Order: sequence, then C-alpha cells, then structure tokens
Amino acid sequence: MREQHLLEVVGERDWSKAYRRSYYTSIRQFFGWAFGAGLVEVDPTLTLPRISPSKVYGRPTSEDALWNACARARPRKFMMLRLGYELGLRRTEIAMVHRDDVQRAIGGWTLLVHGKGGKERVLEIEDEFARAILDACDPDSGWLFPGRVDGHLSGQRVGNLISRLLPAGQSTHGLRHRFAATTHEAVGDVRIVQELLGHESLSTTQMYLPVSTSRKRRALTVAAPLLAPQPPGAVRNPDGIPRPPRELRPAAGD
Repeated sequence: MREQHLLEVVGERDWSKAYRRSYYTSIRQFFGWAFGAGLVEVDPTLTLPRISPSKVYGRPTSEDALWNACARARPRKFMMLRLGYELGLRRTEIAMVHRDDVQRAIGGWTLLVHGKGGKERVLEIEDEFARAILDACDPDSGWLFPGRVDGHLSGQRVGNLISRLLPAGQSTHGLRHRFAATTHEAVGDVRIVQELLGHESLSTTQMYLPVSTSRKRRALTVAAPLLAPQPPGAVRNPDGIPRPPRELRPAAGD
C-alpha cells in the first residue's frame, strides 16, 4: 500500500525526465538508508520505475552571447564568467573559490575545486589566471566572492549574477557545456573531459558532448573515397583509398 501511495504521489508531478530521474535517485537513497537503519519495515521505492538517462544534449552558451557578456561584465562578474567558460566550474564551485585553493605546483599553478557531494578535484591553470584570482580575493577572509553563506556567496547568487549577463534562458551551466564541447573538440579524449568536469559517470560527460559539425564534416571527407561503389575485386591501398583490380588498370605507357 505504501508503494502504491508513493507511485501516486510522484506520478502526479509534471516533471522533466531528468528531474524525475534525479528525484527518484534521491528518495531511493533515503528509503534505502531508512530501511537499513530499521526505521521503516518496507522500502517503498522498490516498485518505482527505472528511468534511463536523458539523451538530450545541453546547449552550450553561444559565442556571441559570451562575448557580449564579457564586454558588459564588471571585474567581479567577469571573474565568475572566466571560471565558468575557462574551467567549466559549476556555479556552487565558483562561489566557493578561496585564496588557499590556488597553489603553485611543480608544473605550474593549480586550483582546488570543491565539487558536488564534498568531492574535490585539482585543475591546472595558467599563471596569469592564478595571479588574477589571488589579486581578486578578499584580503581579510580570503574568499574570491565574499558573502553570507559561510563567508562566501551562495551558488544561487552566482548563477543569478551570471544569468543577468546572458540572453534569456541561458545560464551558468551553458558555460560548462561550452567548456566541455570545446575541450573535447581540442583533445578528442572524453576521459580527460570527464576528469576536468568532475563527473563520476562517463555517461554523464557524454551528454555534454554532441558530435560537432566540424568533426562530422571531417569524417565524411575522409570516408568519401571509401563510400563510393567498389568494382568487383577492388583492393585498398595502405591509406584506405580503393583502387581497381589489376585487370582494370591502364597498361603502362598508355
């Protein structure tokens, strides 16, 4: 009965597929803990349907929108934008940057990023960017963006400030999608992008990476000689380019 009641409650909500999947995951974790701790006799989430990950790719911030946002932004907001488009940080990660997170390593400067669920990752940053962050940090508290949430701005506040610089419907997360798509286009390695974004699951990273038009165009250009109809007995050169069988080749000297 409890299972049916839970299904009715969550089934009434007009949620997107992604949000419903996230909500189901949260309540499964809660009731799983409650059942294990003996607080409930039955786990009502066992009958909830499984929802596969969404195949809809995110929309990266457009180049024109980003250019205009940077042109309008004052120094503090411009730093927020840089952390989004240059490092792919989430809005909460941007809000929590502290002077102590910027460190000099053997190979150069690094930034310790405080991610979701208390997970941390280290990103390599350029010398100029490191110095810009250090110079902008509050001299007393050390926070890059001082505020009232444990001394720094909230992630929601950071997101609101960035959204005001972007066209309607675009947000900080679009900067993160742009970072992912551009970085993958440059290095062609989804595992590297996964590490930079701080994703636990590779499938999550892949949702950020629609195949770019330029990559598809290059693929068709390379594949074009192989896609043409091949005569019987045709063989391929080492570079993959087809060539006709020997008896169809022009005689030497013709």
